[in-house]
Amino acid sequence: AVASPFMSPPIEVAVKVSMPGSSRPERLDREVALLSSLPRHPNVCPMLGVLTQPGRAMGESMRLAAGAQAVLEPVRRKLIEIGDTSVSLAVMPRLACDVKALLAATAARPLPVRVVRGLWAQLMDAVSFLQVQNVAHCDLHPGNVMLARDGTLTLIDFGSAERPQLSDGTLILAQPPWKCGKQEHVCPEALEAFFSRSAEVRLGGQWSWELGVMMHMVASGGRHPFPRYPRSSDWATHRLEAAAGSALSQMSESERGAMWSLLAGSASKRASVSGVRAALMREWGGDEACSALVAEAKAACRAAMVSQEAAAR
Repeated sequence: AVASPFMSPPIEVAVKVSMPGSSRPERLDREVALLSSLPRHPNVCPMLGVLTQPGRAMGESMRLAAGAQAVLEPVRRKLIEIGDTSVSLAVMPRLACDVKALLAATAARPLPVRVVRGLWAQLMDAVSFLQVQNVAHCDLHPGNVMLARDGTLTLIDFGSAERPQLSDGTLILAQPPWKCGKQEHVCPEALEAFFSRSAEVRLGGQWSWELGVMMHMVASGGRHPFPRYPRSSDWATHRLEAAAGSALSQMSESERGAMWSLLAGSASKRASVSGVRAALMREWGGDEACSALVAEAKAACRAAMVSQEAAAR
């Protein structure tokens, strides 16, 4: 990560590197193309610039945000000097830590219910935005949900994302589910279709599935709602109920029910993201009350990050 004085206002940025011989260059190309097409959203990490062919002139091979060229130009020159021009580089805002680290740091003392609600609200906002933009993340797990310095929850790593090609949600998979991301975060119908060699997958339920899994993990200290999914055929009969003392156990029955409604094994029985979001916002007291929950969650995340940094010194 490097500080860029060329941005206005100055921000810290991270440089993402894809080495030759890995699948990352293709994934990075997919991520750049997708993020470049999206409008900005506070809970989705933007791509500030990308350099895919360091040996060429910057203007020909890089999509630029203000200052991104100044950040990558010294890196480009060094790559040319050492003769390695087959890597791909991308510039994005530097984020503080991932939710996986936050959950690990709070394992002994689960997150307060109001903080979990604030995190849920941000997750729902992000996934709702992606669904409107016709983008399914397909690798949404705690390591790909980051926290900015101000505590804002931010989704990253869209190299596995898919865009349904037809309006009814039918998708011809561009890559196998295990290359899309972690299998336990890919909806059952996508895995079933691939293993049965079906050419098409109705991916409409992926948004609900990945949101429900993440909501459960945030409220239960990082545990998947179905520990046997997808390794066992009876995974749906072994769901992980709320553990005593967890935030999930302290939430209302209707809150837990809303979350579980996103995780039905059949896509046709799975609740919609928009429906669950509307129901929970009503339960929490509307927009103003929801904004207060988000602000409380951001403050709690900032405090947790400060504690982690102090402990690491």
